[in-house]
Amino acid sequence: GLIGDRAGLPMVFAAIAALFWWNQGKARAEALVPRIQTLAAQGKYSAAYLLAKQARRHLAEDSAFRTAFTDVTNEISVTSEPPGARVYIAMFGDSTVADSSDGTLIGTTPVRQYVTARGDYRVVVNAPGYDPARRIASRFLTPSEGLSATSRSIALDVRLSRTGSVPAAMVAIPGGQY
Repeated sequence: GLIGDRAGLPMVFAAIAALFWWNQGKARAEALVPRIQTLAAQGKYSAAYLLAKQARRHLAEDSAFRTAFTDVTNEISVTSEPPGARVYIAMFGDSTVADSSDGTLIGTTPVRQYVTARGDYRVVVNAPGYDPARRIASRFLTPSEGLSATSRSIALDVRLSRTGSVPAAMVAIPGGQY
């Protein structure tokens, strides 16, 4: 009896410690929500997003947090013809990314609901044998671009031009309403 009872004690202590650690993390995450809201109200979406990423695992089901998270994020989706093209993004004004750089690789098409800080992004889509396509992803462009100022979702459908199919010193501009 006595040895058997003591053998389970470390497991009990470990479970209690884990529960305490999780609750502490949740309390810290809850304390971030007002700061996230303040930063969002000031238009400081990148800073708010960094805090929201920290709080997300603890507060994913919290309605106040979900509202704040939606306010400070974009969801970018990109499809292409041909599929399988690489997609890069860079936030306008981000001094850590050179203007000559394509930005950060976020995946290959189709990219579905890539979550990032709210803002305006330059998007580069490229595939071997095709000229790179450059687009702007913003919550504030017209609905004719598949975007809505009130929605966090941004959807881009990109048709790539075969290398050499666009005359030198010219750029292909996609048709449609602007």
